[in-house]
Amino acid sequence: MYIIRRATIDDVEAIRNIAEKAWLTGHFNSRERQHALLTLEQVYSAEEIKVLLQGKVQCFLLIEDTLQPVGFISWSVEPLAFFIHQTYCLPSTQGKGYVSLLINEVLRIAAQEGKKIVDLKISSTQVNFKYYFNLGFELVTDGIIKRSDKSPAEFLFRRHLP
Repeated sequence: MYIIRRATIDDVEAIRNIAEKAWLTGHFNSRERQHALLTLEQVYSAEEIKVLLQGKVQCFLLIEDTLQPVGFISWSVEPLAFFIHQTYCLPSTQGKGYVSLLINEVLRIAAQEGKKIVDLKISSTQVNFKYYFNLGFELVTDGIIKRSDKSPAEFLFRRHLP
C-alpha cells in the first residue's frame, strides 16, 4: 500500500537517502563515483534541500510504501508551466510504477492550479524515451543540450494539459 504526500522539513534526510541510493546504483569507475558523490553533496546537501523547502523554491512529494519513504519528485511553479526537476525512487522499488504515480500526481496538481504545460528535464546517458512518451510527454527538440563529451545530454520533455 502506498501513499503520496507533501514533503516537510522533517523529510530532508529521507530525500537525501533516496537520492544517494538512486544515484550511486549506477556503474561508476572510481573517478566517476567521486564526481557523483561531490555532485550529490552539492545538489542534495541537507542545507540545500532545507532552503528549497523553506523558501518554497521547489515543492516535493514523497511516496511511501508501508510508511517508508521510497521515492520523491520535486518541481517548481514557473509563470507558464510546472517544471519537474527530479524524480527518484529506491532501486529496490524499480518496476513498481512509483515514478509514474509521482509524475501523474504532479500533472494532477498542475491541472488543478490551471497550468497548461508541465516540463520535465532528464539528464542521463540512457533515457527511456518510450516511457515518457507513454506518460503523454513529447520531446522538445530544441531542448536537447549536450554539455560536454563526458557529461550526459539533457533532454527536455513537455506535456500539454487540457
